Amino acid sequence: MRRAGCILAILGASMCAASAGFFGSSVFHALAAHEAHVSPLAQGETWHGDAIRVDPAKFCQIAVRGLVRSQHAKRGSEDGDWDLQYAFPFRYTVTDSAGRVLARQERDFASDGGWHTVKNERASESGGSARIEQGFEKFAVPPTGEIRVEATLGVDRDFGASVETAEIVVYDNVSKHARRVGAGIGLLVAGGVAASLGCILLIVGAARSGR
Repeated sequence: MRRAGCILAILGASMCAASAGFFGSSVFHALAAHEAHVSPLAQGETWHGDAIRVDPAKFCQIAVRGLVRSQHAKRGSEDGDWDLQYAFPFRYTVTDSAGRVLARQERDFASDGGWHTVKNERASESGGSARIEQGFEKFAVPPTGEIRVEATLGVDRDFGASVETAEIVVYDNVSKHARRVGAGIGLLVAGGVAASLGCILLIVGAARSGR
């Protein structure tokens, strides 16, 4: 029993260590994303971009960023800090050189809008400001690597927030991380269970040997 417990504990620890490789790979590929195009984005106006050249080897992604100011904030569920509340309607359409639609989405640039990065945040219960970037769905591009983007950023009618120096960003060399993250989580969970069982077997085996 002690031998089996030792094997399980080592196997579990190895699986947990291997999971770090999947998480690290996801971070590495996320950092490899490249800004293929950046343009100012005026609220309430539809932006029509010229032809943009991107690398077709991987995926592309549309993002919006800017300095957000809001008088509304709520306590974060994880760290307890104040998080700004904002919701700017946003929609975009991506087409290829022949006018075929490659991606289309209508989703708010918002505090509950999914993946986003926050910098220089100054927030309290009365609101504040922060530089925020939010990414949207990833999409494949044709081998020609030429796309056109049309986008509209609306006014926040829910929280009355404002956004300064708003920009639309087109990223290329983007990877999808769902499989890597899923595999990493699976290994971490399975490794944790195996290591726990191994430790239990070791304890039980040691107790029996003592008797």
